[in-house]
Amino acid sequence: MDTVTVIELEVVWLFAVSRATAEEPTVEAAVASVQEDAGATADALELVAIHYETTEAAALQQLLRAEESFEEVRPELQLLSPEETADAEQAIERLASLVDQSASAQQVESAAEDARATVRRAARLR
Repeated sequence: MDTVTVIELEVVWLFAVSRATAEEPTVEAAVASVQEDAGATADALELVAIHYETTEAAALQQLLRAEESFEEVRPELQLLSPEETADAEQAIERLASLVDQSASAQQVESAAEDARATVRRAARLR
């Protein structure tokens, strides 16, 4: 065996040992991770209303970030609280519809706060 092959085998062996001895995440850690991700989505939704007051384009960009963030966390949220997750999805869709329609700042602010609160409820955040 040449030196490169020996080093490659050692790396593979170390990786296998590290995976075999790695601790599985606890339920609490998994829930905390989902809550952290959902919190980021909720924060992004709050920013939609703030940006909407200045420019609709900035609000739309922030909304797209919030939607992408929600799509990433949605599968885990559905495991945690399926009904609230469906409610959150509908609230985000309503907010998107209002932004698309160039609704009043007050309507967008109200819908953004509703979407934010609904995402937080789905994640069981206080």
